[in-house]
Amino acid sequence: DPGTSSATGVNEKDVNLRVAAKVARLLEQRGIAVVMTRWKDEYPELEERAAVGNKRNAALFVSIHADSAPSSSAQGFTIYVAEGASTESYRAAHAINQAMEKTGQNNRGIREEDYRVLMQSKGPAVLIELGYLSNAQDAGRLSDDRFRDRLAQAIADGIQTYMK
Repeated sequence: DPGTSSATGVNEKDVNLRVAAKVARLLEQRGIAVVMTRWKDEYPELEERAAVGNKRNAALFVSIHADSAPSSSAQGFTIYVAEGASTESYRAAHAINQAMEKTGQNNRGIREEDYRVLMQSKGPAVLIELGYLSNAQDAGRLSDDRFRDRLAQAIADGIQTYMK
């Protein structure tokens, strides 16, 4: 499942995996244990993803995505928590949101949405939309390795702040 794609052919799945893998490496370098739901081009079902975190009693479940919208003017990153999420989920969302602001992306804020991975995670959980592949400026940034590294750095910084 390639997810959404940009007009220039950038696939969401590729952006997500590259950013997530970089976040994992950065966190591991900082001594934070990481369990990935995928390291290669495969598609675990949403329920399987939450189950991985639940089985490991994850201190934080983080789902990384790129967004799309009918309007090409939608732009920026968004952090989601489940409706009625725990205080810990909100604390993690705020830490990641603060770090992501430093990337220069438009901040669409922290929002509530009942995405399956958030609803089925037993512990604190956030879903990060890195930007909109339907927006030319965001798509250009999300296809740039240096910018993806900045996003990964920000996410890792936010997670580390939350874990303290």
